[in-house]
Amino acid sequence: MPAFSIIIPVYNVAECLPSCLESVRNQSFTDFEAICIDDGSTDGSGKVADDMAAIDQRFTVVHKANGGVSSAKNAGLDIARGEHVCFLDSDDMIRPNALQRLHDAFRETEADVIVHGGAPYPEHAGSVWLNEVLTTQPAEFDAFSPDLMFRSNATPFAWRTACKRSFLDEHHLRYDEAIPFGEDTVFQFAVYPRSSHTTVIPDKLVDYRVVRNGSFMFQNKTQLFKRALVHIEEVDIIFADWNDLGIFHQHLDDLFAWSIEFMLPSILLCTDDTEQARIRETLAEVWKQHLSDTELATLRTNRRFRPVMQLVLDGADISPLRFKAILFRSYMRAHSLSYALKRTIESITST
Repeated sequence: MPAFSIIIPVYNVAECLPSCLESVRNQSFTDFEAICIDDGSTDGSGKVADDMAAIDQRFTVVHKANGGVSSAKNAGLDIARGEHVCFLDSDDMIRPNALQRLHDAFRETEADVIVHGGAPYPEHAGSVWLNEVLTTQPAEFDAFSPDLMFRSNATPFAWRTACKRSFLDEHHLRYDEAIPFGEDTVFQFAVYPRSSHTTVIPDKLVDYRVVRNGSFMFQNKTQLFKRALVHIEEVDIIFADWNDLGIFHQHLDDLFAWSIEFMLPSILLCTDDTEQARIRETLAEVWKQHLSDTELATLRTNRRFRPVMQLVLDGADISPLRFKAILFRSYMRAHSLSYALKRTIESITST
C-alpha cells in the first residue's frame, strides 16, 4: 500500500499536463501512486499521461468516456490504494516537498484531514481575494467547528484537502456527479463536518494556475445565469446534508451568511431582469424549503441579512447606494480586484 494516492483528473490539458506530472514525479517523498483519469480528452492529453506511465511505474492512467470532473475524481477514488488521498488539478503543480510535509503532518497529528495553503501561478496573476484564501494559519480541530469552514481559509479548492482513505470510505464520501462545476465546494462541506480531527498547516504546497484559456472556470466566468442556478443547487445540497448531520440549525447564521456571499455576485451581476428574477425565485424556494418561518423571520431582523432577504424573498427594490454597496462588497470577495481599488470601493460604500 503506497502512502499516498494522488488523483489527477485530465481533460484537454496537453499544454499544461507535462509540468503537472513532472512536479509529481519529482517529489522528495517517493512512496506514492499517481492516478491520471483521462476523461475523454481529444487533444492528446491521454498520450501525455501514457508517456509518463511508460517511464514511471508509479503512474497509472485510466481512459474513460467524458463524464465530467466529478466522475473522473470518483473513478480515481474507486481504484486508489494509498493510505492517504489527495487531488491535483492537471494544470497545477505540486511543490517538491509537498508529500513529505503531508506525510509528516499526518504522522504527527493522526488527523483524518490535513488542509494546506497554495500560491497563485504565475504569482503576478494573484489577487487580494485569492492570496487571502490560499493563505492558511496553523490550527487544530478535534471536532467540527464553524471556524474551520468559515474563518480558516480552508475552502475553496479540494486540492488543498488531503484525507485518510479509510475516512473517505467509512463515510462514503465521493463527488456529486450531478454538479457540472463547483464540485469542490460540495465535497469540502461534506468532508469537514465528518472529520473527527482536522489539522490546518500554513505550508503552500501547490502552485495554482490562475488563468487558463479553455478551463471550465474560465468558460463559465461570464455565464452568470447558468452559474447561479448551479450554485443554488449546491447550496440546496449542502443545506440538506448539514440538516441530515443535525448541524444545520446549530450553525445557521454562519451557513446562511456563506450562502449569501456565495450567491450574491451572480444575482447582482446578472443584468437580464427575467434571469435575475428566476435566480431570486429559485434561491427563495431553497431557503423556504430548509428554514422555518420563524428562522426566516429572525434572519429578516438581522441588519446584515435584511436587504438581501428583501431582494430575494420580496423582489424589493434597493436604493442605488445600498445596491452598489452590496454588489461591490460581494464582488470584492468573489473576484479579482486590486488592493487599491478594493480600498477605494470600501471607502465609497462605507458612507
